[in-house]
Amino acid sequence: MIQAPPQPLSPVIQEKLRLLSFVSILIVLFNHAAPLSLVYDGILTKQPSPEADVLLTFWFSHLGRVNRPLFFFISGFLFFWTLKPGWSGWLEKWRKRVKSLLVPYLIWSLLSCVLFGLAYWLNPTRALIGQRMELVALTWLQWLGVWLWNPVAYQLWYLRDLLLLIFLSPLISFLATKLGWFLASGVMVAWFVGYLPSRPDEAGLAFFTLGAVMAKKQIVPDWNLRFWRWPSTAVWLLLCGLNTWFDLSGDALPWVNKLANVSGIVAIWGLSDRITGPLRKKMLKAAGLSFFVYLAHEPLMLTLKKLIFKCVPYNGMNSVLTFLLLPLIVLVICLAAGVQIRQRFPKAFSFLMGGRGSSEAAFKSR
Repeated sequence: MIQAPPQPLSPVIQEKLRLLSFVSILIVLFNHAAPLSLVYDGILTKQPSPEADVLLTFWFSHLGRVNRPLFFFISGFLFFWTLKPGWSGWLEKWRKRVKSLLVPYLIWSLLSCVLFGLAYWLNPTRALIGQRMELVALTWLQWLGVWLWNPVAYQLWYLRDLLLLIFLSPLISFLATKLGWFLASGVMVAWFVGYLPSRPDEAGLAFFTLGAVMAKKQIVPDWNLRFWRWPSTAVWLLLCGLNTWFDLSGDALPWVNKLANVSGIVAIWGLSDRITGPLRKKMLKAAGLSFFVYLAHEPLMLTLKKLIFKCVPYNGMNSVLTFLLLPLIVLVICLAAGVQIRQRFPKAFSFLMGGRGSSEAAFKSR
């Protein structure tokens, strides 16, 4: 049976998903700003303050993990919601994904390799490279593997795994059509007990599939979770705090993190409705550059973080301040740069962003 194409999502739902995507980008920035350790000239220095170590571990290893399933759920839902029936729909979807995902992945992964090479050969920046210095010993074939599979700009792993899921999308679509909620529940249980493969990302596979099943069943994510936002927030914080204690004791429990992720998604979904007025408008406007921020914030984030601790002592207070302020600084820099590049070089910007030029275009390109 050929499934009829669903109706376009309402502007309210589109706005909600754009806002959630931007919130996820903010979480990514804070994740990458957490100075749990530093590496200069290949020498690792761990966080010297026990108090800062607890706070940063609480965020980086637990609270900040919620963006991963949220990203993949939105991506899976939008991919299948906008999929037209028949092979022509698949061909059109794959053609768009080559432009919107594969081309930016290849370009930005190559740029990261070039920037790494320049940073290594320039004496003032060589010490900042840290544990990535061993890359200079790779052969050309190994560098090809770095470019295509293991990018220096490590945030690109998300695009890589999303591309893998899109490659598997016909199989996911077939199973979602035949099995429906049995597939979604089975994959979610397998994710929870740790029986999914590591590539593509196990949370990515689980929540991408969940989004696919919902789209196939034409279920619009217009849930009103306001009643649940505070209870789920309390559960989320409690589980993350509990697993931080286990983590620092040397025995973190993956299933606790996964429960925390689920409650965290419910919390963020409900709490996002609390963002109103001018702040919501500014965040939605900035969401048009979410993809640029995602692509460009590294190695800027890493470089600034290492420069900061070249100028100030690496202690608890400075670490916490860096964690709180550096993401906002990088966000402002990336947004300002994105606006300038988009205005001055619109064609180049569109090419680098996979055809994304505005918040609306970014949403439709999914």
